[in-house]
Amino acid sequence: MRDIFGTSSVIEEARLSARKNAKEGRRPGQSWWVSTAVSLAIFGISQMLMSIPLSLYVIKDLFDLDLENGGTIDFSFEMDWKMVLIMLWTEIIMIVLFIIYTKKFEKRKISSIGFRSKGAVLYYITGLIGGIAAFSGAVMICKALGVLSLEFHKDLNLSVMLLFVGGWIIQGLAEEVMCRGFLITSIARRYSVTTAVIISSILFSVLHLGNAVFSKMSLLSLINLFLFGLFASLLFIRTENILFVGAFHSAWNLVQGNVYGIPVSGVKNVPTIWTVIAENGKDLIHGGDFGLEGGLVVTGILLVGCLILLFIRKKNRRAYSLLQK
Repeated sequence: MRDIFGTSSVIEEARLSARKNAKEGRRPGQSWWVSTAVSLAIFGISQMLMSIPLSLYVIKDLFDLDLENGGTIDFSFEMDWKMVLIMLWTEIIMIVLFIIYTKKFEKRKISSIGFRSKGAVLYYITGLIGGIAAFSGAVMICKALGVLSLEFHKDLNLSVMLLFVGGWIIQGLAEEVMCRGFLITSIARRYSVTTAVIISSILFSVLHLGNAVFSKMSLLSLINLFLFGLFASLLFIRTENILFVGAFHSAWNLVQGNVYGIPVSGVKNVPTIWTVIAENGKDLIHGGDFGLEGGLVVTGILLVGCLILLFIRKKNRRAYSLLQK
């Protein structure tokens, strides 16, 4: 497939590592479906490990023994903010597993999946600002169109909010390490960057199908998830730093859920600073029950972002020649 997205030093490092480790007469890297299967396998293992603390919490709620009334068991429960918090923090398992696999099995440095120490703090702060600005822009556009209004919450638990900040930092980075840092660079070792980006973006949107458990998911929601994957992929290629993309993703989710009180890809019930009141009958614009990620305003912002990044072509830094010496 013709490469339309360009490349980066991160991808070139991954390709160089694959060439060095390839057996004589064999193509470097591995088939795209193998890389995808590995990603899904690591994702599945991490989900099973993450389910242990979540299950312990759920079981405590499920088996509500009321001894005074005959020891009844209440099997009804709803997703609450504590469950969301457990899910967010335990995603650190996924980050660790992808780093271990990259180093032990693909025999490459974590710098080849975007963990670069140079300018890391500045990259992260810039990514946070970008994510906050991008999603806040979507909210302001919806507000200007008259399809949303904001109501301030007076009661705010600062310690709980800080726990959510940490949780979203982990969750955003985990998804980016899997879909961008690992999958794109792993596939691009053998195929074009364009092929890697498309497969990564499709997988990113498909993985969010599970969010339909929490709210209705429309075709536009899936399209927007694919566009977000495409946008994040371009950010990764242009910045060559997974921390920047992870920070953008984390800030996008944080302000969406805990600042504006909008469902994060359908996930609700988190403490929030504001509550958004959406106008009925305008779901196509503001996304309805799924949140802004299911509406046309976010579609427009992501499309504009992708077009801007497509026109920003970083010059090849001597084709990563320093690594080849």
